Amino acid sequence: MISLLVALAAFTAMADAQVITWFSSCPEVTTQENFVLLPYMGRWYEISKYPNRWQTGQCGTANYTLESDNTVRVNNTQIMDDGSSNTVMGQVRADPNSDIASHLQVRFSSCKSYLFGKIR
Repeated sequence: MISLLVALAAFTAMADAQVITWFSSCPEVTTQENFVLLPYMGRWYEISKYPNRWQTGQCGTANYTLESDNTVRVNNTQIMDDGSSNTVMGQVRADPNSDIASHLQVRFSSCKSYLFGKIR
């Protein structure tokens, strides 16, 4: 019984650290004021990730390159269990329906529509 209570307490602590919206409305998110895109260019290294079906490898990196049309080329790479690398290319652009610099859209296929995002 004590181990069940300890497990329940640990689960509750982990769940409390997450932003879960399954049973309620979405949280109100404010975006970063005075956002400047240029400092985010370059290579970023994955420290941790949530489990997901499209990113099953390890040692993930994201490389962001500013293009002449002010879009950002995204190169996400991971190392698979067999040692091979897996790469997906994407594109980020400013949200054309917003005048707020931190409202961006991303897509990982030129055949797909952009997904909306906001830099917090």
